[in-house]
Amino acid sequence: MDKNEMDLEQGLLSSSGKGTLLEYLVTLPRGDKETRNHLVELLISRHNDGSIDIVGEFMKLENKEDSEVDFFIAREYFVKSLPHLDAPVGPVMECVRHLTKSAGQDLSAGEVIPPFIEFCSTEPTRVEEALDFALLSPEQW
Repeated sequence: MDKNEMDLEQGLLSSSGKGTLLEYLVTLPRGDKETRNHLVELLISRHNDGSIDIVGEFMKLENKEDSEVDFFIAREYFVKSLPHLDAPVGPVMECVRHLTKSAGQDLSAGEVIPPFIEFCSTEPTRVEEALDFALLSPEQW
């Protein structure tokens, strides 16, 4: 692992520990595709090993004009990570719903749905779990 990769991982873990993960994500240079892709890989691996909780972090993401965090830039990291996460279906569904509703009338509001479908397809039980979860409160889903 080179210094840049170590710095990214340290920044990720440190910001997560301070509750500023979303702020950290949007401060990284957007033009550096390699860095963004590496960060997505780090988000996935650190979530899956229990070091951070991506789903919980993104439940805090708000789409407000006065926010320090650009909603759509931050959400992109969740969208790219979601299919590869090891997470319970219920909280993931809640997060997907939250991010979809928070996007409002933006044309990209449903952008998180295809990665959720891919997330469900990676484990055969996830589709049943999603259906069972939705049936607990059908008016909500």
